[in-house]
Amino acid sequence: MLRNILVSVDRSLASQRCVSFAINHVYRHGDVIHLLHVIPLGTENVIPLGMDASELMEVGVGVTEPNKEKQKVIDEDAKKYLLENFVPHLEAAQVPYQVEVVRFSLDNESIGTVVCPIGIREAIQGNQ
Repeated sequence: MLRNILVSVDRSLASQRCVSFAINHVYRHGDVIHLLHVIPLGTENVIPLGMDASELMEVGVGVTEPNKEKQKVIDEDAKKYLLENFVPHLEAAQVPYQVEVVRFSLDNESIGTVVCPIGIREAIQGNQ
C-alpha cells in the first residue's frame, strides 16, 4: 500500500535528522516522501545567500506590498537548498520524493495550519 510521508523541513540540522529518520525508519518500498518547506511572510522571510540585509525592505519585510521578484529569488533559493541538501540522500536511498516550497502568513507556532492540510491532501490523493 502506497503511503505519502510528509516531512516539514527548514535549514536546521534537526530537519536533516528528520529526513534521515524518515528514510531509515518510516519509508517502505512504494512510499513517497514529500519534503515541505514553508516560507512565512513578513519578518520571517528567508534571506538567500548573497542578499544584503539592506534589501529586506525590497523583499517585503515591514511593507504591505512585497517585491514579487525578490520573493521569487527567495523561493528559488529555498528550493535549491532543498534540492542540494535533502534530495541527494533520498536519491541515494532510491526513495521517490516530491519537493514543495510554499509561502504562508503565519508564526512558527501555527505552521501546522499549513502542514496539516497538505498532509491530508497527499493522503487523499494517495488513496485514490
